Amino acid sequence: MKNLANTLVAIIVLFSLISCDNNDDQQNPPSNSNCPPIAILGYNIEQSATTGDFGSSLNSLITPSFTFITAVTQPVAFQSAATNNAIYNPLTKEYLLVSGEKGKLTTVNTLTSASTVTDIPLFSTVGVYRIVNAPVIVGGNVYYGCYNFTTEVFSLTDASFNIIPSSNTPIPLSSLNGYELPTFTSTTDEINHIYFVLGNRIITYNTSSISTATVSAAIVTPAGSGSSESIISLEFKETNKLYAIMENWGVSNSKLVELNITNPLIVTQSEIYDFGFEVNVDFFSTLYDDCTKMYYVSTMSNLSTFPNGQITKLNLSSATPTFVNTIPTTFVELGLTLKK
Repeated sequence: MKNLANTLVAIIVLFSLISCDNNDDQQNPPSNSNCPPIAILGYNIEQSATTGDFGSSLNSLITPSFTFITAVTQPVAFQSAATNNAIYNPLTKEYLLVSGEKGKLTTVNTLTSASTVTDIPLFSTVGVYRIVNAPVIVGGNVYYGCYNFTTEVFSLTDASFNIIPSSNTPIPLSSLNGYELPTFTSTTDEINHIYFVLGNRIITYNTSSISTATVSAAIVTPAGSGSSESIISLEFKETNKLYAIMENWGVSNSKLVELNITNPLIVTQSEIYDFGFEVNVDFFSTLYDDCTKMYYVSTMSNLSTFPNGQITKLNLSSATPTFVNTIPTTFVELGLTLKK
């Protein structure tokens, strides 16, 4: 009887361990269980509203679930278009989100939850049409992209929105393809390179010695795709490779593509995943977690769902991307970024 009792106890303990392991599998992405839990930050707001919710989810959750942190009030009706990129500055503990077509910078202190919305001084739509967008942080320094549609010059600005003169790069407006040009986005290798996508062209800066950018020829899109095909939303994958989305206005066939930037003058693209829906160029944000190898795209895939959206998650840990899930969201979760 004693041996039987010991055997039963051992079985119960083993069952408990298995049950705990299964529970962990529900919380952690299967690609890399060694990745530390990191908050995913985002800003959820309805188009034309004056108050939105700043919140966070965890990269360790299979299904993203954003928890409200604080309400952020906007001084004017919010413009979701050109509000795609956000960054987290670990030095100041601040979340920074640019609304390009309104010229506003939303800042949230993640320690105190205090928020401010300030005017971007370079922003202009009268006399000179100039857009500032796509924040990025490299080596502890914050930069923004700035395109002057009047003088047709692209520049880097510092954290205070001062144009860095040596970065001024002429890019003729006539050489830009696609549409919704103010929605240009950025990414970085987190070492010394910054990449922007503007009008299907990749703009590369080296922050080790900031000078005129290297600008690629327009990325060739598939034959027959039409002039409305746009490359949007950059994410850094690895050396010489970026992720992006190829979007065709009004067509439910947006693709995840891999950009080969080995030759920064001639960037090539390869389609790796068909979303099966349209990533709306006016309402979108993406995030790639290079530890878990998970990719997120938040968008309003169908105008019939306005003002609500969805977040789709993919596993990119293998050569063939796999679908994880899609969850509906109230409004669209903008400015996705990791708190790291």
